[in-house]
Amino acid sequence: MFKFITFFKHKKKKHKWDYTHNFKKDKEGSFIIPVKVAKIDDLFSPYEINGYQIINSEYYAILEEMISNLPIKTKFNFSIEVGDKNIDKATLDMQKQKFAHAFKHHYFNNSLKTENKKKKNLLLAFLFLFLSLIVFASMYVIWRFGEDVSEIGGVWEIILVLGWVFSWEAFDRLTFGHADLIIRQIRNYHVYYSKISFTKSSKNSNLVKINNDDVLKSIKTFNKLYGEETNKNNTMETSKASSPTLNKKNNDN
Repeated sequence: MFKFITFFKHKKKKHKWDYTHNFKKDKEGSFIIPVKVAKIDDLFSPYEINGYQIINSEYYAILEEMISNLPIKTKFNFSIEVGDKNIDKATLDMQKQKFAHAFKHHYFNNSLKTENKKKKNLLLAFLFLFLSLIVFASMYVIWRFGEDVSEIGGVWEIILVLGWVFSWEAFDRLTFGHADLIIRQIRNYHVYYSKISFTKSSKNSNLVKINNDDVLKSIKTFNKLYGEETNKNNTMETSKASSPTLNKKNNDN
C-alpha cells in the first residue's frame, strides 16, 4: 500500500524526461510547443485529397501526445524548426502556407466530427432515458394493477435489470461521455486557433543521445518503487552489447 502511494507521489514530481514542464511561454501566456524536423517534406503525407496535401499522421500522433498532459484551458502555439539548410526563404514560406492550410483543415474537420458525435451521444442518451422510463412505468403498472409479482419473479427480475441498464447508459452518456467530447472540442478549438511559425535550424537535426547512467538510474528508481531488485551488472552488459561504439572497440581488440 505504501509503495503504491509512493509511486503516485513520484508521478506528481516533475521528472527531467517529462518535456511538458519545459515548454516556454510567449507574451500572451500561451505555451510554445517546439517541433524539429530534418526536412519539411517529412511533415506531409504522400497522399492528396482534391488537390490539397495532407499532413503526416505521425505528426498528429506526436502532437496529441504533447498536448495531452497540458491543462484543458491551456492555449499553445507551435514553433517548427526545419533542419534542412538548403531550403530558401521563399520555399519555406510557401510550405508554411500549405502546412497551415492542411493543419487548420484537419482540426476543422475534427471539430465537425466531434460536434456530430455530441449530437448523436445526446440523442442516444435521451433514447435510453426514455426506454428506462417506459420500463419502470410498466413495472409500476404491473405492480399496482396487475397480478402478484411473485408469480412472475424471473420475468420481473429481467425487466428490472433492463431498466437499470437503460438508466445507467443514459447517465453515462449524459455525464462522462458528453464531458469527454466537450474536452475534445476544447482541444480542437485551441489547436485550430493556435499560431504556427517556421524557422530554419542553425545546425542539422540530430537524435538525442541517451546516457546509460540516466537509463540505469531510471530503472533503479522504477524497481525500487515496485520492490524489485535491480541487477546492475546485467543491465550494463546489455547496454554495452547494444552500443555500436563499444562493439566496434571490442572488434578492433
